[in-house]
Parts: sequence; structure tokens; C-alpha cells
Amino acid sequence: MNKILIALGFSLLSAYATATTPMPTPAQACNYKAEQQGLVGAEKEAYVKVCLSTLQTADMAGKCEASANEKKLSGAARTSFLNKCVATLRTAEKAGRCETSANEKRLAGAAKTSFVQKCIKTLNAAEVAEKCEISAGQKKLAGAAKNSFVSKCMRDASGTSQ
Repeated sequence: MNKILIALGFSLLSAYATATTPMPTPAQACNYKAEQQGLVGAEKEAYVKVCLSTLQTADMAGKCEASANEKKLSGAARTSFLNKCVATLRTAEKAGRCETSANEKRLAGAAKTSFVQKCIKTLNAAEVAEKCEISAGQKKLAGAAKNSFVSKCMRDASGTSQ
């Protein structure tokens, strides 16, 4: 009887171990998708960045959707709320990263505030530059055409004209 119980216990344990195989991380999932598409090098890297950004935005949008549902918003009010909500969550995520960096540098007071504000602006600019670079890559631009496109894209995104 004890041998049967032990055997049953081991079979249940192995079934449990199989059923609880950990889910892949978002980065692993994006890398897998890139490999499935045969992407390598810079193309794979760009794909993974976009994939991770999309997953993060989808997670934020899901949180905002739930909040909009709780508030029973619809139509234009819902759309406006969702856009502002996602933008706010993105800024909060960046601010958190910058706060962590400021704390690691042991900044306090005005120096910390200034650092965090500049850090957020830098992250925003880097995000815009990355989107412009990806867009140029999708258009298969190279050399001077790519540089011109990226410069114009960044100017358009920042709202400045030259």
C-alpha cells in the first residue's frame, strides 16, 4: 500500500512539474518571434525593441481600459481618457527609472528634481529617435536619405521647424 501511495505521489509530482512549466518572459517571447521570422542582427534587435514596447503599451492600455470601464466612459470621452491615461503611465514609468537613477547617484533636493526632469526629457527624445530609426529601417533608407528622414522625423515629433 505504501509503495502504491509513493508511486502515486511521484506521478502527481511529475504531472504538477510539467503543468507548472514557467511562462517565457516577454523578452524571450519577442526573441522567439524574431527567430521564427528569420531575423538576425540589427533587424532582430529592432524587432525585439518594438515587440517589447508593444507589449508594455498593451499592458498599460489594459490598465487604462479597466479604469475607463469602471468610470463607464464611452465615445470621445473614452478615447481621450485612454490616450491621456497611457501617456501618463508611460511618463510615470520613465519618472520611476529616473528616480531610481537619481537615488543611485545619491541626489537630493533641487539637484534630484533637475536630474529627473532632464532624464525624462532625454528618455522621451531617445524614444522618438528610436521610432524614427525604426521607421527609416522599415522604409529601407540608407546613407544621406536615412539621415535626412530621421532628422525631419525628430523635428516633426518635437514640433520645431528649421
